Amino acid sequence: MSVLTIAGSPSRASRSGRLLGHVHAGLADKFVWPIATGGSPAHTLAIDYALRPVLAALGAQHIGRSVFALDADIETAPNGGGVFAASLVQRLDAGVGDLLAWRASRQEQGGRVPIAEVAC
Repeated sequence: MSVLTIAGSPSRASRSGRLLGHVHAGLADKFVWPIATGGSPAHTLAIDYALRPVLAALGAQHIGRSVFALDADIETAPNGGGVFAASLVQRLDAGVGDLLAWRASRQEQGGRVPIAEVAC
């Protein structure tokens, strides 16, 4: 796995034990994209102050820009899917842009970049 998306609420995302089960091979050559949701803007920096140091300690060298979404930014659609607020879509698009740029640079170096997703 070369791309790891860590997504969850800040209270769960900061628990390093949950991450260890998914990152036994290390994070050195992987792009890690932390995403979290929460009900209050007070948790906005939880990713950067709780999760990012754990990822760095586990060897992550390529950590994408953090994306925090308020519960109000995600509306549940009748089919069970989600409808994202425009501001959240912009932040996610920027993160995908970072991921694609990293992936392109890896491919230029001759490396394959399979993508997998892990949700915590």
